[in-house]
Amino acid sequence: MIEEKVDANKIVILIADAIHKNNYIDALKSYSFPKTVRLVVEEEKRTNDLLITTVNKFKGLEAEIVFLWGMNFVNLDEFREQIYVGISRAKSMMFIVGAKDICTKISEELNEDPMSI
Repeated sequence: MIEEKVDANKIVILIADAIHKNNYIDALKSYSFPKTVRLVVEEEKRTNDLLITTVNKFKGLEAEIVFLWGMNFVNLDEFREQIYVGISRAKSMMFIVGAKDICTKISEELNEDPMSI
């Protein structure tokens, strides 16, 4: 996203696994972001803020680019509606971040029938 010069305020990181939310937030804070970008957790964002929040708290809102983060311990059958809500928040691009087997399963289901998730 840095090479493409995408404004941080067009990106949202949604945490699917709210139970482990703080672990994911700590992991994200350990990454190196451009100095002009400020990470904000579940608060009102301003220009160049990168919002991190849960799927449930972002319900009904949209962003150009969404990262659905925390797909490591999510049971697809139990969290199907929540995953759908997270995926449907993206206007342009959607990235699913987590365990390979879970991300692959979601991708396969979306390719078969986008409404199945």
